[in-house]
Amino acid sequence: MHRIDTPSNTASCPTPLTPGTPGYFKAPDPGQHNGTEVSNDWLNTVQEEIAAVVEGLGGTLNKALRNQMWLALLNRVQGIYSAAADTQVVTTPHDRAVIAAIDSRVKYAASLVLGGYRNVVGSIGSVILGGTDNATDAMHSVIAGGVNNILSLLAARSLVLGGKNVKVATPDTIGFGAGATAPTGDATNQALGVRIDAATGGIHIKGKTYFGGNPNGSDGVAFDGDGATGSVDPVAGAVQFVGSVKVGGNPATGAGYTADLGGPRGELTAQRVTLGSGENTSSRTIAGGTPAAAGSPGDEVIIIEYNTMIAEASHVDWEIVNAGGANSFPVKGWIDISAGQVIFHIKNLGAGAVTTSEIRYSILNPA
Repeated sequence: MHRIDTPSNTASCPTPLTPGTPGYFKAPDPGQHNGTEVSNDWLNTVQEEIAAVVEGLGGTLNKALRNQMWLALLNRVQGIYSAAADTQVVTTPHDRAVIAAIDSRVKYAASLVLGGYRNVVGSIGSVILGGTDNATDAMHSVIAGGVNNILSLLAARSLVLGGKNVKVATPDTIGFGAGATAPTGDATNQALGVRIDAATGGIHIKGKTYFGGNPNGSDGVAFDGDGATGSVDPVAGAVQFVGSVKVGGNPATGAGYTADLGGPRGELTAQRVTLGSGENTSSRTIAGGTPAAAGSPGDEVIIIEYNTMIAEASHVDWEIVNAGGANSFPVKGWIDISAGQVIFHIKNLGAGAVTTSEIRYSILNPA
């Protein structure tokens, strides 16, 4: 491709004439007219349209080459195509795509292979993103990278995230992991290390889950869920948190009960800790007082159990903070432990209570 270089050319592009009525070329008619006159405006436009593609895609015009526009487009358009066997006839719209991939294939409409090597999409509305030898026959599913991963026909609406030799055969599943050998044709999940049931929100994790530490290393506090049967040892298994933990409620809205474990080393290692509250289902008398109406706030329950000895000369503070409501008030208490004696203190912090009111209960060691 080159710009016109005859002696009668001009060094700069002339200003176009006033546009006429758009139309088409016509052939000469002997004795009537010589056909359509070609203007320099039209020729300059065609020349610059072609030159703009070559130069705009990084090429340099070369008079000896007559396929420069195709060479400039070749690497761009060859990565996006539909094979004749895939579209059946040339008039069929391209409703699937293989983009920048090698020996990959898309068999059905509304599906895509993006990059990778020897990947095959064999169902409608599914995608494989990179990787090698991945295949999906599941509708509306995705395999993101990895090697030799499979989504079976049964795994509709599922997702495999990388890994290798993994097979997902259940619908609405998110899974990843690694297996030593290629998955077989069984209609079962295979070689999954993590499986998330998207329908129920259930999560199954094989091996250890680490909290804290350095994610790029192996340190941190491990919750061990490994073993031949995937069992969890509730005594030896330890979980550590810094900050607060919400239990129950709705994860989507953040509702739930908060256990604040803040501090430089928030830690939950007791053998049993129970926090909760109830609601009265029928009228009943509380501690000999006035009956509580049905539906009113129930007892706040705190149970702490630990099979160990408490050191002498200890002091333990506790407090129940209630947001308010019928038959409820905040209470503060503390326990003093000394040689041969335990003293319990309970104080009512509710509105209208005597601020100095306090109950003490002492337990003496009979020895």
